[in-house]
Amino acid sequence: LLQFADNAVIRIGTGNDVDIYHSSNVTYIKTQTDLPIRFIDAGGADMLKLTPNGSVDLYHNGTLALSTASGGAATFSGNVGIGVAAGSETLKINQTTGNQSALLVYTTGVTTGQSYGGTIQAGTNASDASFRVFAQGGGTSYFYVRGDGNVGIGTDSPDTKLQIKGAQNSAQLILGGTDSRGLKISTSNPSGQNDCGVDYD
Repeated sequence: LLQFADNAVIRIGTGNDVDIYHSSNVTYIKTQTDLPIRFIDAGGADMLKLTPNGSVDLYHNGTLALSTASGGAATFSGNVGIGVAAGSETLKINQTTGNQSALLVYTTGVTTGQSYGGTIQAGTNASDASFRVFAQGGGTSYFYVRGDGNVGIGTDSPDTKLQIKGAQNSAQLILGGTDSRGLKISTSNPSGQNDCGVDYD
């Protein structure tokens, strides 16, 4: 057993490179140089690397998994799961608490005219999708932006720039008014024929 009193320093390296000491309830590892401190496994593979005034790098099985940068930025090398195990998606979020959003994107203190929320860059043609919103179970499409720019509400195969698909014999779109009253575009299916009507209620 080798025991040192509080604040006794173990100094490592001919250039006084690293100090290890214990004070009160805290153990310190202090580097005297700008060289990183590395934690490695039995095979010599990196587990953790701490660079003074630089990055913190975390490894998994010798592969970089997380790296931080100045300003609090962090880079993940693999897929990330929040509230759920990481899946095939780059980022997967699961919210299990009621009346809480799974994702909130907002800005504060930004100059008027320069505040932007979220930006999505995806989609190339009608075969893929730029943005999709489904019911919780994933089966019902609520809102769909196709890769060619067509937008569907209630459908994931919009044929025009905007296509709204609801139940038959019901209003598909209501403009203005209250209590479901206003300019209505409706569909009906008399004798198997798909018809539409426009009226003001």
